[in-house]
Amino acid sequence: MPARINGIVPEDISLAAMSGRELLSVVLGKNHIELVFEGTRLTVESGYEISTREGSSVAAQDGNLREGAKALSDLVGLTILSAAWIKNVGLQLKWSDESTFLATVSSSGFESFSFALPGEPGIVVV
Repeated sequence: MPARINGIVPEDISLAAMSGRELLSVVLGKNHIELVFEGTRLTVESGYEISTREGSSVAAQDGNLREGAKALSDLVGLTILSAAWIKNVGLQLKWSDESTFLATVSSSGFESFSFALPGEPGIVVV
């Protein structure tokens, strides 16, 4: 994979391999959260938003990433229907229950989120 600049959404990288992945667990760390799938994980350090099909939402940012723990736990066992880059915003996952998870990009210049694409070498760092 080509070198990337943190904070820039790499829209040229296909996310097709994320579709169909079941969320096995969520890890809550002091300064990050991880969504764990078979064969890969998404580590978020800057922030995220979760929206449900009922219209409720939760957002968490730097230093407060555990704020959405209940909403994160509700995603466990769901399958990714699609993954898409949202220009200048981040990575959006749409789930089998029609909810969405958006890993947001920080303007700080530090790492916002990272993951490995199943079956692909290297790690995508944004």
